[in-house]
Amino acid sequence: MPLIVSRPGTPSAPAERELCFGMWDLLPTLCDLTGARHRPKAIDGVSVAGRLSGSAPGEIPPGSPLYWEKHDGGLTQAARVGDWKGVRSGAADPWELYDLKTDAAESADVAAQHADVVKRIEELVKLLRP
Repeated sequence: MPLIVSRPGTPSAPAERELCFGMWDLLPTLCDLTGARHRPKAIDGVSVAGRLSGSAPGEIPPGSPLYWEKHDGGLTQAARVGDWKGVRSGAADPWELYDLKTDAAESADVAAQHADVVKRIEELVKLLRP
């Protein structure tokens, strides 16, 4: 989803950036952009303020993995690594794999052709999931 950020008084030319981050990164980013003095202690996500402005690399390096979980009606997981997105409906279910560079609609599961990428996503989820 596109996100438009405008900071009045900021002396920078309009720019378009490709930046992949999760909604949970918005609060820490807004805290940094507004100069908030009191940050919530138990805050999810990391700030991408530096990458939005182009002045600093920010905390999320390009191509960093993203991970989501949903628990309504059972466990659903998704992980994104670069242009790859893995999705599964339960912890014991197989991963579906989509190449977002060529298939933004996620219409063709290519897990069978890219077992190495599925393995990388499985290892990532083991690291990220408590």
